[in-house]
Amino acid sequence: MKWNDRLMKSPLICTALVLSMTACGGGGSSAPAPEATVSSIGAAQVMRSTNAVILQFPVTMSKPVVSGVTITYNTVSLQQQIGQLTHPALGFAVGGTSCASGIDYVNLPVGALITVPAGASTSTINVQVCGNSAFKADTSFSLNWASGAQSGTQTGLIVNGVAGGLASSGAVTGVGGASFGRDTITLTNNNSDGHAGLSYTAITSNGACTQDNVTGLLWQAAPSTTSTLNTYANVAAYVTQVNQSALCGSSNWRLPTANELVSLVDFSLSSGAAADMFGFPTMQAYRYWTADARATTTTDAWFVDFGNGGAISYDLMTPVTGSYSTYQVILVSAATPVAAPCSTADPKYIDNADGTVTDVSTQLMWKQCAEGASGSGCPGTKTAFTSLSQINAQVAAVNADKSNAGLGYSDWRVPTVKELNSLVNRSCTNNAVINAVAFPNTDALSHVTSTLYAPVPTDIWVVDFSNGGISPVDPTSAAGRAMRLVRAGQ
Repeated sequence: MKWNDRLMKSPLICTALVLSMTACGGGGSSAPAPEATVSSIGAAQVMRSTNAVILQFPVTMSKPVVSGVTITYNTVSLQQQIGQLTHPALGFAVGGTSCASGIDYVNLPVGALITVPAGASTSTINVQVCGNSAFKADTSFSLNWASGAQSGTQTGLIVNGVAGGLASSGAVTGVGGASFGRDTITLTNNNSDGHAGLSYTAITSNGACTQDNVTGLLWQAAPSTTSTLNTYANVAAYVTQVNQSALCGSSNWRLPTANELVSLVDFSLSSGAAADMFGFPTMQAYRYWTADARATTTTDAWFVDFGNGGAISYDLMTPVTGSYSTYQVILVSAATPVAAPCSTADPKYIDNADGTVTDVSTQLMWKQCAEGASGSGCPGTKTAFTSLSQINAQVAAVNADKSNAGLGYSDWRVPTVKELNSLVNRSCTNNAVINAVAFPNTDALSHVTSTLYAPVPTDIWVVDFSNGGISPVDPTSAAGRAMRLVRAGQ
């Protein structure tokens, strides 16, 4: 053995060189670097309309991957998690082996995997979401994942991107778990086209009309300010004039119904006209006539008060001296809606025979009975709610008792003012202004909503089912109000 070979075999020399050599003398190696782990897999949202899109769950690693990390995963329909239902469960995405009618996303079976490559510190788990050309509720599904000793579950949200249903309230906070829908979803609460979940597009170069991207309705962008319209009888001549001008290429302009007009209200505003200035920059803090006459008289018509936050009430078609005199008109371009029935079945409502009713026009699922009543025909004494804390406690109790009070669901909430108003039929003269077949034994009194009254945020908006009025109230006042819960929607 040569001298320099003996030197390299010396223990002292080997120790000195161990930090820079992978082997010394004939054996030994440095410890491998620890592998990265999954720090988080986030929830995911995607908006879908006609074409298929990819929903991406973001994966974050604890550090750059050394050699490769495998993550296994699978998707699960939330409908499957609560058991087999006998009717479509709104809000629950349906998975399938491929996109087809009724399928929301392509299911990923147990054993699907990705490998995060060396050097990467992020990745995505991709799920194909199927296209859809019809308005439908937002839907969710679960993603289960595992990597080594780690595992978890995340939620994928498929957001409706087709016009239809109800406009948003504009109020991003509220009562009883009201943080829901377009007002709060990242993909739809961009203020560039309207406040919160409201969304408008100007039509024609001079912006004479406004398209509501949520409901699909076409409106005058600049409402009339003609003093003669204070009297309801003069409205017909004005409508004829607008149709003869073919405003924005349309000749079917008309007065909106109260339910259509309230769709324009931004309930987050505490002063001025309660309409979004992006879509309606010249809207005034006035009362605006609707096409709805008061059912019990021949002299009154309903209006929406944009000077009082969007309250709905009625007044004489020909105001008398000293009455409120600032009435105006904003027209909508749409076919005249068919009158809805009051005492016979309404085809827009599906009785699911389990205590729930589906409104196919809004994609909302309602409890058939107000809280405190239950069973066929909704017998029992309705609960009178007299505080916000009592309302919140009731919602929590219902969702905690999924199999009984929750009727198989755990995501019930207090409806927004626009959602609850969608049940009102102001042409009814029976006990309550609501379809009596779908919602039997409804009390003719006010029902609470989740929408706070912006000027006095301790007050809430209520809908009065004795006549169809909408107003803000102190929830601790009087003898209390009834409450009907809702789930799903957009």
